[in-house]
Amino acid sequence: MHRTPERRSRGESLARELLETGLKKEGLTRRELTRSRARDPRKVAIAREIWKQTTVSQAWIAKELGMRTAASVSLCIHRKDKMQENAHLTPLPAWEN
Repeated sequence: MHRTPERRSRGESLARELLETGLKKEGLTRRELTRSRARDPRKVAIAREIWKQTTVSQAWIAKELGMRTAASVSLCIHRKDKMQENAHLTPLPAWEN
């Protein structure tokens, strides 16, 4: 997809707003963000919101949230979405001996 500089700028502006909002909501500082793991649930929640609501790339999200690569962002978001899809399922009982 070809993005104009104006559209990219608006997307990044909104993404930065969502990042700041997410940090406050999740109780994270910038320093904690860079030190936490890529799959930290709070970090993944922020990444997912940015991805769903903006036009920024997953590479941008990875860089800003310290999630290493775009592939890491993609995998974490996919796993979170799958968990939410399956949240209604009842777990199977443990095997009894």
